[in-house]
Amino acid sequence: MVSWGRAFKGALEWLVYSLLWIITGGVLILIGFVSIFASSIAGLLPTAIDPILGLLQFSPVGIGAVGIGLIVLGIIVAGIGTRAANYKIISEMVAEEVKKLTHGSSAGLD
Repeated sequence: MVSWGRAFKGALEWLVYSLLWIITGGVLILIGFVSIFASSIAGLLPTAIDPILGLLQFSPVGIGAVGIGLIVLGIIVAGIGTRAANYKIISEMVAEEVKKLTHGSSAGLD
């Protein structure tokens, strides 16, 4: 049986891994919102050519679509990442317990 100390250690590991995945997903979501904001500002410009560089600007609709895609991707990364952290920690704890049980019982059989 898993000790309380190991269970709390696993919970702390899960918390750290989950926070890392949530931060990663949050960065993608933030970039998505900035992209949508930039597309709304770009839509207000009267010309499609950058007056300073003379280059064509990106379509505001395209930038907005990329922003929405990044927001969705960020939500998926945060959700799946936290779930994967949960499975990772639980599987490690189960493997440790199985290893303890098999080594303990085989030592008595020799």
